[in-house]
Amino acid sequence: MSISELALVAKPTLLIPSPNVAEDHQTKNAKSLVDRGAAILIQDCDVVNRLKDHIEELLKDETTRKKMEINLKNAARPNASYQIVDEVEKLLR
Repeated sequence: MSISELALVAKPTLLIPSPNVAEDHQTKNAKSLVDRGAAILIQDCDVVNRLKDHIEELLKDETTRKKMEINLKNAARPNASYQIVDEVEKLLR
């Protein structure tokens, strides 16, 4: 849910997935945005050493922020819940 919400607001995003969740799904979901150039992923074990640097780089680099915003907007699916319901209804027919 967080990934879809972040995509809808389209703000540059640093993602720090928890390594302690089932099947590491947070990392997989984060990578879906990272692969689109819509977010930056920082591994939990690297937060202490890398978070400050990533924040400073992002604040200084307006071009990257703008690209991330565009890529996040492109990743957003504002009507996803309606599309899911439509598909479920098709399956039930």
